[in-house]
Amino acid sequence: EARERLATISANQALGSGFKIAMKDLEAFRIPEGMDFPKVPGLSREAAEKLSRDPRATTDWAALAEANREMLDSQAAHPEQGGMGTTVAGLAALPSDGVDEWVVFNVGDSRVYRLDADGITQITRDHSEVRALLDAGLIDASEAATHPMRNVITRSLGSDPAPDVDVWQLPAVAGQRFVVCSDGVSNELSDEEILRISREHEDPQAAAEQLVAAAVAAGGRDNASVVVVAVTAA
Repeated sequence: EARERLATISANQALGSGFKIAMKDLEAFRIPEGMDFPKVPGLSREAAEKLSRDPRATTDWAALAEANREMLDSQAAHPEQGGMGTTVAGLAALPSDGVDEWVVFNVGDSRVYRLDADGITQITRDHSEVRALLDAGLIDASEAATHPMRNVITRSLGSDPAPDVDVWQLPAVAGQRFVVCSDGVSNELSDEEILRISREHEDPQAAAEQLVAAAVAAGGRDNASVVVVAVTAA
């Protein structure tokens, strides 16, 4: 069985994938979101697939660095591709002293949420102009939802120098559920709506499909992609 799973979105596409994973079979899950797929769909899709194929990405981010370099090389050779980039968010299982841990990572504004008995928690931190304005106290959460710069990101693959990757380590616990999603979902649905829909569907595939459907029904103003990961004891 493949040890890596990937959900990739392209222009005007919505995709939901769900996985039920036993503690002994923990894997890696990522969502790359191309910012300019209509201009160069081939390269962006290939770069996204590379993130999935390279197992080193779960430990030393080699696949992220290679994808960034290939984007820059292509932009240098083809000036019309200027501005191409992709955000990425995901989680991977990484043994640490014999104990499985989740390594959560992101570049840009795709997100990873953890759902447990305490509710929903956004693990990742958006790299965006609106997040910077919120942190500076210049706008509040209600203004952020409709701010004209809400889709402007401050980090992405395809930039020089290569972006920093934010990383968090979390214990892997049976009963956890994670939602990995693009901003086309998180911009359309509140955290409470993501939690409610996820809890309404025990099957992670059904939960992912309903989250995408809800995001599209709420406006569908951007690519909507979701991976739902449910961790079971066996």
